[in-house]
Amino acid sequence: MIQPLRRRGFITRAPFRSLRSFRSLLMLAAAGVPAHTCSAQLTLFGADSGSDAFFTLDPATGTPTFIGSTTPRGAIGGMAFHPVTGVLYGVDSGSLFTLDPATGGSTYIGSTVPRTHMSGLAFHPVSHILYGVDTSDDSLVTVNISTGATTYIGGTYPRTSVTGLAFHPVTHVLYAVDSVDDSLVTVNISTGATTYVGGTFPRTAMSDIAFDTGTGVLYGVDSLDDSLVTVNLATGATTYIGRTLPCGSLHAVAFGGPGAKPACRTDFNGDGVVNSTDVSFFINQWFVDQDQGTVGADFNDDGVTNSTDVSDFINVWFEEILTGCP
Repeated sequence: MIQPLRRRGFITRAPFRSLRSFRSLLMLAAAGVPAHTCSAQLTLFGADSGSDAFFTLDPATGTPTFIGSTTPRGAIGGMAFHPVTGVLYGVDSGSLFTLDPATGGSTYIGSTVPRTHMSGLAFHPVSHILYGVDTSDDSLVTVNISTGATTYIGGTYPRTSVTGLAFHPVTHVLYAVDSVDDSLVTVNISTGATTYVGGTFPRTAMSDIAFDTGTGVLYGVDSLDDSLVTVNLATGATTYIGRTLPCGSLHAVAFGGPGAKPACRTDFNGDGVVNSTDVSFFINQWFVDQDQGTVGADFNDDGVTNSTDVSDFINVWFEEILTGCP
């Protein structure tokens, strides 16, 4: 039986003397270990900007089921589940808040000033950075989830009305929809620049998109005829699923619920399987953190990426490989 690395004497909380050698050791230790498939039940949530209603949507039919009101926040422009904590965040024109998936109730976090027309939210699957778009000046920004403060990245040129964001769960490409020329685009998260993929015809008023991280299918909502659709990642073409009535001003969607937080904590790339690839992704992010001062590999959530995170990650990884996930 494979034992966790700490039990085998490989992992301690002492600083690493040779980081590159240690990465090689981890990859060798992970090689050949059988994968564990995670199970996650995802729910598609939606918010109606006209009635401030919060509801679930049936991905097979588009039929909504009312949960509650998002008051005191209204006219929600985007929603996203944190990939680790499972907390649901939302934005209206100028504020960030959390939403309770059980009731729809909202709790204010802070202002997004100087951004005052926020629309679309998406968490990066690995770095866990929250991205958003401001339609007032067509810009991509990052959002501080503790304060709501935003940091400008760059314009979404040549797109002038990006209204929805979604990261692919495996490739980590950021997709967006432009409601002016009815197109699917990809977004460079370093510059904000967009690249045209294709038209969303016959949909002409796409307001938001969301990936089912379990299947990799991209869903979207069209606010013109209040419909749920799927979106072809290669062409942008949309396929009609069904009407979302009586929700007639659907503007924000997000997949989450019990599956928003990965069923396995060490499924680092979010593909539903725990294997050596997750170790590779984690270690690569750990080195990025050391070089850039980020905290994408802060596994124990203490605000610092250090050797303790590697120790904790690898031991939990082996436990989940051996015994499954909680």
